[in-house]
Amino acid sequence: MTELNFQQVLQQSSQAFAILDTERTIRYVNPAFCSLFGHEVQKVLGQSIDLIVPPDARDGPAGRAGNCQQLLVRPFQGEVRRMRQDGSTITVMLHCSVLRNDHGLAEGYVLSYTDIADRKATELALQQANEQLSLALDASQLSLWDMDILQDTAIMDARWGRMLGYPATAQSMRASSMLEAVHPDDYPRIYHASMEVLKGQNSRFQQEFRVRNAQNGWTWIRCTGKVVARNDAGVALRAIGTNQDITERKNSEALIVNAANNDWLTGLPNRFSLTHHLAAALARAQRHDKLVAVCMLDLDDFKPVNDTWGHQAGDYLLQELARRLQGLLRKTDFVARLGGDEFVIVMEDLPEEGTLTQLETAMQRLHRAVESPFLLGNHIEAEVGMTVGLSLFPHDGIEPDALMRQADAAMYQAKQHKSTRPRWWHMVGEESGYPAEESSHFEVYGREAAQLLRKSARLIQSAADRYVQQFYAQENAAFSIHAVLSSLGDEELQNLESAHRNFMLQVLSPDNSAEKIIQDSRRLGHTHSLVGVTPIMLVQSVELFRRTFSEQLNQTLLPIRQRYRLLEIIDRRLQDQLHAQLEASALVHARYLDSIALPMPHQGTLWAMQSTASWNSWAACPACRPCC
Repeated sequence: MTELNFQQVLQQSSQAFAILDTERTIRYVNPAFCSLFGHEVQKVLGQSIDLIVPPDARDGPAGRAGNCQQLLVRPFQGEVRRMRQDGSTITVMLHCSVLRNDHGLAEGYVLSYTDIADRKATELALQQANEQLSLALDASQLSLWDMDILQDTAIMDARWGRMLGYPATAQSMRASSMLEAVHPDDYPRIYHASMEVLKGQNSRFQQEFRVRNAQNGWTWIRCTGKVVARNDAGVALRAIGTNQDITERKNSEALIVNAANNDWLTGLPNRFSLTHHLAAALARAQRHDKLVAVCMLDLDDFKPVNDTWGHQAGDYLLQELARRLQGLLRKTDFVARLGGDEFVIVMEDLPEEGTLTQLETAMQRLHRAVESPFLLGNHIEAEVGMTVGLSLFPHDGIEPDALMRQADAAMYQAKQHKSTRPRWWHMVGEESGYPAEESSHFEVYGREAAQLLRKSARLIQSAADRYVQQFYAQENAAFSIHAVLSSLGDEELQNLESAHRNFMLQVLSPDNSAEKIIQDSRRLGHTHSLVGVTPIMLVQSVELFRRTFSEQLNQTLLPIRQRYRLLEIIDRRLQDQLHAQLEASALVHARYLDSIALPMPHQGTLWAMQSTASWNSWAACPACRPCC
C-alpha cells in the first residue's frame, strides 16, 4: 500500500493518527488527530511533534534522546501525557512504529493516539471506591473472605489476622480450618448452619460464635456470607462474606446480665439475687422442717478508712472482705452485698435442736474475716470490725422481706450499743420489742413507697448533690468518664451536671412510675451509647450513688423499718434505670452491626438506589431517631 492510499484509509478512521519524517516533523495528521488535540491541519503540518508534548512530560525534551533509535528495534506502546491546543493535558495510549521503504530503510514514523480519559476516570473511581471500602472496613472492623468450596481454600484479608492477634497480612488457608478454630460449644450450631447454606436450604449464613485467637483465648465473631456460584447440579462452588469482631459487644451483654444479678465492685450476688435465693431457701426449709438464719453484716470503723485513704482504698478493702467471706463460709451458705459496707449471709439447713451452738460456731468462723489487717497498698494497713444482726426463719418471720428487716433492726440496735453489748452479733429473739413480723407485701412503686420518698426528699436531694460532685471530681478519674467529658467547655459541663442531677431526682421522684423511668432511661441510654459512655461507666455510677446515699442515710435517725424500706426503693429504682440504659445501649450497638453487615448490592444496582437503602437502614436504628 502506497503512503497516499494509507493516508486515505486513515482519513476515515476514528483513531487519531500522525505521520512523521525521520526528523520528527509532522507530514500528515487525520481529522481525528485535529479533533483530539484541537489543532487545524494546515497549522500543524511541518511542525515538530513536540507541539503536543508537554515540557514536563517524561518523554518531553529532557527525556527524548534515543527514543527514535529504540523504535528501530521495537515499536513503542504506552500511556503518555499530551497537550491540547488550549494548553490542557490529557492522558492517551500511544502506539508508535517505524515506516520503512522497499529497501527496509526507515522513512518516518506512524503514531496513533487513543483517548483513555474515560478509562482513567473509571480506574480512579475504582481506586477511590476501594480506598473508601478499605476505610469503611477498618472503621467497622469488618474482614472480607472469599472461599473456593471444592478446593477447600479461603482467602482472608489482612484484617482477619489483626482481628485474631496475628500479623496483619492477607493469607490463603484451608476453608475447613476456619471451622476447626470454632469454640467446641459453638461448633455443632455453626456446622449445621453452614451445611444448610451450602445445600441451599438457607440463602444466607449469619452467625455469632467464638474463634480461637493468637493468645489461645477466644474472640467473638459475627460471620455473614452467602454462596455466589453453583454448578448445574446445584453444588456450591464459591462463597463470599465478612467477619466482624463483636467481642466488645458480647462483653457488654455479659456485663448487663452480671449487673442484673451481681455487685459490680465485689462480684458477689446483689439484692436482686439475694431476694430470689432467700425465697427459694425458705421454701426448701419449709419442706424439710429446717431453720434458716439471715445475717445482716455491717462493718465497724469503715468510714475512717474512706476518710483517711480515700474511697479507692475502701473499695479494695470491701473486695478483700468479700474474698475472705467466701473462703470462710460453707458451700451451702450464701453471701450477698447490699451496698456500702453492708452484706447479708444466708445460712440454710439448720436443725431446730442445737441451733444456737451451730450459730455460735458459724459466727466465730465468720469473724475471722476481720481478725487480720487489710493490706491496702503503699504500706497501708487498715483494721475494721463487724456487727451482725441475725433473724431466724420461721421464728422471726416467714417472708424474705420480714426476715431481712428484723435482721437489719437487730444489727442496728447492736451498733447503737456497741460499747456495752456482750458480743458483736445479736439475735432478734434476744431483745424484747422485736416480735415476729406477719406477712406484709411492700411495693417499691406503691403508695407507701411514694410517701417515704416524699418524707426523705431532703435526704435524697443532698445525696444527689454530693453524688454529682464526686462523679465529676478530678480524683475520680478511675471512672474513665473524663475521656468523654474532655471536649466540653465550662458552661457545657455545668449544664451536664445539672441535667445529671435532675435525672437522678426524677428516677427517685415519688410521682414517677416504673414505666416512665424505664422509658426515659432507654432514651438516655441511646444517647449515652453514641457519645462513648460505656456500660462499665454506667454500672460504676450506680455504685457511686448507692455508696453516697448509704453514707447520708447512716447520719439520719430514721426508724429501722423506714431505713430498710428506703434502701430497697432506692436500689430497685437504680437497677431499673440501669438495666434500661444498658439494654438500649446494646440495641443501638446491635442495630449498628446489622446496618454495616448488609449484603453487597447486586451488580448493576444504581448508587442512588443503594444509598437510599443504606440511609433507610440507618434511619431505622434507634440512635438515629429524635430524642424528644
